[in-house]
Formats: sequence, C-alpha cells, structure tokens
Amino acid sequence: MTTVTFTLTDVGRPRLRCNLSNCTPQGESPIAWKPSVCWQLPIKVDWERGADDTEVATVRRWTRRDWGAEGETMAWCCTEGSLAYVGDRPVVESLGAELEAIVGTEVFVELRHRLVGP
Repeated sequence: MTTVTFTLTDVGRPRLRCNLSNCTPQGESPIAWKPSVCWQLPIKVDWERGADDTEVATVRRWTRRDWGAEGETMAWCCTEGSLAYVGDRPVVESLGAELEAIVGTEVFVELRHRLVGP
C-alpha cells in the first residue's frame, strides 16, 4: 500500500465555477457534461516519489508555464484573473467530484479531511 503525503497550494481557497459548470444540471457532475480538459483544467496534481516509497501529491492550479511556450498565449478564466478560485465554498468542496476523479477516492478523502476536518 502506498502512503500519500500532501503539499497544499491554492486547494483550500474558495473559487467561482465557469459557465460550463454553472450550466450543469442540478445534482449532476460537471464530469458528465464538460470535455475532460475543462473539468480537469483548474486542478493540477504533481506526483513525486517520496521517502519510504510514499507518493507526494502537490495539488495546485495550472499556470501558463505548465503549458510550455504555448502557454504564453493561453488565458483561462478558470485559472487566472480576479474570479478564479473565489466563491462561497472551498475548492475541495466546489471541485470535489473533479478532485476525486483526478487523484482517486482514497487521496481525495484524506485531502478533504486535512482541509475541512472529519
């Protein structure tokens, strides 16, 4: 079994969802309605091998530099600007389904526990 250690950056901050998320029917996940690049885009997970065969997951926002030279011309409303990562709920709640799909249930449960408690 692999132990997961977290480095948290931006994930605990609230955020406002994009229009595609806001158009998702009530009670349904944006994962079912949005293209995969869209529902994954706000969340960047960097996996590294840690000590004692652990995995270290750094959960953060995407930045232009993550896209290489092409990133200089990209602008994403869900990761940049004054309305990115703001809202009435923490990201771990507002993007809970997306986080769980990207990192898996075990990691998501631990991440949520560390950010909001039991």
